[in-house]
Amino acid sequence: MRLSTLVSLLAVAVLTSCSPAQAPATSSGTPTPPAPSPSSPSTTTSSTQESAPVASAPASPPVVWSNGATSTPRPGSRLGLDETSRREALWLAGHGMGVFARPGLPAGLWWADLQPLLSAQASLAYATVDPASIEVQQVTGAAYLAEWVTPEVARMSVPTDVGVYLVVVSRSDTDPVWRIERFIAPEVTS
Repeated sequence: MRLSTLVSLLAVAVLTSCSPAQAPATSSGTPTPPAPSPSSPSTTTSSTQESAPVASAPASPPVVWSNGATSTPRPGSRLGLDETSRREALWLAGHGMGVFARPGLPAGLWWADLQPLLSAQASLAYATVDPASIEVQQVTGAAYLAEWVTPEVARMSVPTDVGVYLVVVSRSDTDPVWRIERFIAPEVTS
């Protein structure tokens, strides 16, 4: 008996032993798998091999980009571009800019407030910043979405007393919380 035939017979035997009713045997003596019920997934049968039922995964909601276009989320990703994600990113950008724009604070206090909002990479980049060297002193308006690049990155515009800062926020499947990557001054963005 060929190995593939033996494997097929073994698979059929295992599948039929799990069913509540015993399947009838064919003229060759091998059991025939039961017909799928209306509530069970269908089985595709080929003349050379049989495949097990395949349950389809629930459909993910579409991703809505900053320009209004939609697409299917990246397979396996838990991140989406829903209204909650958008609000959280906007809040972080506005709040983070307010924490950043305090040049009168002692460096230790400024850093203690800012660092928890930053990504690991941004923490390294901003660790040596002297808050006294920061020109911006206050946020003057609500943050708004400048560009939604992917479910992992968003660019937020935040009006300040020196112009509109661009605040880049990011997240990942392993750390789904929005974190600030960068504060970009108005003169750099224009």
